Amino acid sequence: MEQENVRLTNELAAFNSTTSTNDLVAIQNKLNQKIESIQSDNSFSPENKVKEQQKANNESLTEISKRLTEIDKQLKGDPQNVTLKNEKAALKEYKVEIEEENNRLIAELLALTNTT
Repeated sequence: MEQENVRLTNELAAFNSTTSTNDLVAIQNKLNQKIESIQSDNSFSPENKVKEQQKANNESLTEISKRLTEIDKQLKGDPQNVTLKNEKAALKEYKVEIEEENNRLIAELLALTNTT
């Protein structure tokens, strides 16, 4: 019985780890697809491409914030859950990357606006 509990616990941890990784990967893939679509759309002006990329980034930031809120709720019930802590750290790191990209896009938009 105890061995079965250990096995089930390990399976659950592996499942949770996969689910956590999949959430982050899904957010990243969705953003990458949107950005590729925007960059390849020749109907957008350079300014509109930047604005659309910012919009896509902001949508991803919203998704990340929602997931971080879910994780915080789960951690209240299971504060030692390493999988959730790792996912939270990875999401926060990706959030910073997107925010830095938005800052770069703001500078790019300003440069485009000032040259026209």
